[in-house]
Amino acid sequence: MIFFRFIIVFFLFAGSCISQNDLSREILNDLCSDQMYGRGYVKFGHVKAAKYIQEFYKSIQLDQFKKGTYLQPFKIKANTFPNDLAVSIDGKPLVEGVDFILDPSSGSAKGKFSLIKVNAGNVGAFLDEVSLSKINNFKGKVLVLNSVNTQNPDTLSIFHELRIGLSMICPIVWINNSKFTWSVSREVAEFPVLEMSDSLIWGADSIYMDIENVFLGDVITHNVIGKVSGAKKKSIIVSAHYDHLGMMGEAIFPGANDNASGVAMLLSLANYFSDKSPKYNLVFMAFGAEEAGILGSKYYVENPLFPLQDIKFVLNLDIMGTGDEGITVVNGTQHKKQFKLLSDINKKHKYLPKIKIRGRAANSDHYWFSQLGIPSFFIYTMGGIKAYHDIYDRAETLPMSEFNDLYHLLIEFLSEI
Repeated sequence: MIFFRFIIVFFLFAGSCISQNDLSREILNDLCSDQMYGRGYVKFGHVKAAKYIQEFYKSIQLDQFKKGTYLQPFKIKANTFPNDLAVSIDGKPLVEGVDFILDPSSGSAKGKFSLIKVNAGNVGAFLDEVSLSKINNFKGKVLVLNSVNTQNPDTLSIFHELRIGLSMICPIVWINNSKFTWSVSREVAEFPVLEMSDSLIWGADSIYMDIENVFLGDVITHNVIGKVSGAKKKSIIVSAHYDHLGMMGEAIFPGANDNASGVAMLLSLANYFSDKSPKYNLVFMAFGAEEAGILGSKYYVENPLFPLQDIKFVLNLDIMGTGDEGITVVNGTQHKKQFKLLSDINKKHKYLPKIKIRGRAANSDHYWFSQLGIPSFFIYTMGGIKAYHDIYDRAETLPMSEFNDLYHLLIEFLSEI
């Protein structure tokens, strides 16, 4: 159904019946729909997203590097939670993603557990007990670790060591009174680690949980790569990762800003240049498994489809959905000539309120190219909503406030670089 709607939207756009903003919004909505399952490793969400992008490439007739496919497969590992989660405290059910999250490396546990509560005030006494205890003393118990009221680095280090070490012996509840932020893990612990606020559990007597992880040791995922051929041998790469966090039980992490917005920009740019004759080849790379450790782009630089020395520049797009405060350009300090070009275009047309320069950072798919000495920018928008790696990063609340201006800025930058 999603692809059918996409085809209708694309041909309406081709006939100039809808605007560029409408197309990008429709792409965003499709990638964040429940049928994509958070574009993670539950219910093949990542595969559905890759196929969606491949069909878009086909519809605008991008060139292929391998006959018959835009897909570059590779393997990863991922810990997942595909089944319903049941957690209750003193009989009161909790909602995953709202009342608690799991550490992504969590293992499985089922049953009713009594609570051992440790905070900064009694951690010393607890350590004395642990040193004299047998492992069996933790059977049927959950360790609640509360470090929120201490800033002492040594004490905090002790709490983190307890969280890691004792999750191999019993379930852990880690007190987190701040925003929940989830991720993807390629490792797995013996027992689950749950994060929740102290108001839910500190006064409680027991917790019930039915949590089952499924560790996937051989997941085949994909990069999706297509090209607009140019007049010269050199290539400019435009990239964005399409994967997100998937599902945790029934909780879906839609990943609107991170990074359906970046894919919407990538596809919008691909669509614009698809019937142009650029100076350089424009290679559009939608990377998989960025959230699992920037793995798709790492696999690509180790298995390139054309010589890496033929890459003139990499423009990586991640978090394109706001822009009220402008954009940040990672590696801007390393490539001042290209940064000046981008800034000059923006000053001329007054597209964005600010372009902030930043140094190196190993935080998105530009990184592996940059490590090889290939000139690379990673651009992200600033301002607006704060939802990130949580269930609230939704298409319907993402403003896309400067998306169109940024789109035009990037068209000019790619045309002039």
